[in-house]
Amino acid sequence: MKQELSKKASVKGGQNEPLVIQRFYQTCQACPSQWEGWLEDGRMIYVRCRWGGLAVSISNKTTKDVMDAIGKDAEYIFNEQIADEYDGIMDTNELIGHIGHLIKFPETVV
Repeated sequence: MKQELSKKASVKGGQNEPLVIQRFYQTCQACPSQWEGWLEDGRMIYVRCRWGGLAVSISNKTTKDVMDAIGKDAEYIFNEQIADEYDGIMDTNELIGHIGHLIKFPETVV
């Protein structure tokens, strides 16, 4: 099912400091391009680029289950339409260009 995203960025929480990722890896390269990982505090992060939209969500608790960062209890901190509706391909460097102001990535990713 296609997820409807707004044309403008939606950044939740008004955070002042970027979230810090401890571990991060790409789980799928295209259609969707997606990543999973853990923040310093043990919460999971999930990033997905599909249908031209880029969404970043985090779990509300320390977890090892990525579904906690995807499900109804997840907190979406970024949700933006970044390309046309048929785009679902993004590499990590392009991802960092879009969300690097919100998230501090580990040196091994950058």
